[in-house]
Amino acid sequence: MLAAVGGSCGLEMPAVRRFLQSDDDADAVHADIEEARRLGASGVPFFVIDRKYGISGAQPAETFLQALRTAYANETAPPRTGAASR
Repeated sequence: MLAAVGGSCGLEMPAVRRFLQSDDDADAVHADIEEARRLGASGVPFFVIDRKYGISGAQPAETFLQALRTAYANETAPPRTGAASR
C-alpha cells in the first residue's frame, strides 16, 4: 500500500519497496519519535511549531494563533543579556 502511494506521487515503486524493507533512515525516525516525546506528544493529531512548541489534539484556531504569535515573538525578540534580563 505504501509503495503504491509513493508511486502515485511519482516515486519509483521498486525503490519505495526497497526503502521500506530496509533500515535506512531508522536513526532519523527514532530521533523524530524522541523529539515528539520531548514535546509531549502522546497521540494524534499533534502539531509542532518551530520544533519548540507542541499542540496536542484538535484545538480551536485561537490556540494555534497564540502559539504562532508566541513562536514569532520569541524568534524575533532581541537576546536578553545582563542584569536587566533577570
